[in-house]
Amino acid sequence: MSRQFHYSDKGWESEILECPICHWKGMFHQGATCTYADFTDCQCPNCDIFTRPMLAIVMHPTWQEMLDSGRPDDVARAQELIAKSEAFWAVALTKPEQLPDIPGDDDLYFTWDADYSEGKDQPRTVIRNGDQVLFSEAASWEAIGFPGDGSSRYEGICKILKQKYSDRVRDLLPTKASEMWLYGDKLSGPMFRGRIVASVFGSRDEGDFGE
Repeated sequence: MSRQFHYSDKGWESEILECPICHWKGMFHQGATCTYADFTDCQCPNCDIFTRPMLAIVMHPTWQEMLDSGRPDDVARAQELIAKSEAFWAVALTKPEQLPDIPGDDDLYFTWDADYSEGKDQPRTVIRNGDQVLFSEAASWEAIGFPGDGSSRYEGICKILKQKYSDRVRDLLPTKASEMWLYGDKLSGPMFRGRIVASVFGSRDEGDFGE
């Protein structure tokens, strides 16, 4: 079973972890690490990438914890993150009324695209209906998140599309250009997408995820 630490725990960075399969030993930063919004995990760096076990998880501090810490760097970082979040949500897609009407009753297959015209580090997510742009907002790294836990920006937008266009919506298909920011380092990203599509739209693409 993997160890779980909080960022404020003492000694987790130097603690020796051991893989239960190949018995590799090392500290957290020496393993195969991957950072998400709420935590960073560490997997065995020696085992096969598709089967290697999770050795430890370090939970990131909440903004409030950073503000309450009294440490100048933490407080400044929390304030920066809060400001960025407020700026994002001030112009993000949050309600179906922000989307245009689409006449007719035909099935709709929307596209999740990426616009890199402002630079590769500042892409925008563009939701399209063919050549028609329905909405555009700043791209979120690993927008696929995790299905069902509120972390997925992709799932959130799917639900708003469903509210606006009802059962006409059949899919929200990512373009190749959008996949880097949509999936990030999540190897399970395409599978998560399939689950979200099945849950929200009641459809599935067999190429996206298996049983």
